[in-house]
Amino acid sequence: MDAAGGARGAFSGGASRGRRGRCGIRAARWVYTACGGHGYRNVGTGGGQACGHLHFFRYPAVFLHAGDALHGGLGIVGETDVAIAVSKSGRTAETLQVVDALACACVPVIALTGTPDSPLAEAADAVLDASVTAEACPLGVSATASSTVALTMGHALAMALAAQRGWSLRDLARAHPAGALGRATREER
Repeated sequence: MDAAGGARGAFSGGASRGRRGRCGIRAARWVYTACGGHGYRNVGTGGGQACGHLHFFRYPAVFLHAGDALHGGLGIVGETDVAIAVSKSGRTAETLQVVDALACACVPVIALTGTPDSPLAEAADAVLDASVTAEACPLGVSATASSTVALTMGHALAMALAAQRGWSLRDLARAHPAGALGRATREER
């Protein structure tokens, strides 16, 4: 199964569910949250590719570092948002604290984790398995392969949402009027 196909299945009910298990997740805004090494922290940064692709398809998205969230940043998150909590281990203390706070605020959480039986997965409404068999790092510990998988899952989410919305070349041309992509979409229409 390709990544976009897997994400389409996941976001139409095919993802495994955590303990809270709400269905029908719809987001006014997507909020990525993570804490930890550089690979996982950068998965959803505001200008990063995961949030950027969501912006591209006109889905508002923001990255909220778990440390910032716990010191006042949660004020940006509303009940109509959906959070994507990213953690390789699924045991990062700050990320778990954020998920607990989001649960108290009735904000649905999707866990994107390399450990589908983790506390994060248990606390989430849906779980996306981003596990890898090994890291590319010579020591086998630095988030290399796992952060790439997490980033790819972010792209797959954006593609699944675009497909669900029925995104067209005309829509793409409106969202990306400049550069080679904008030129190509104008020529294709």
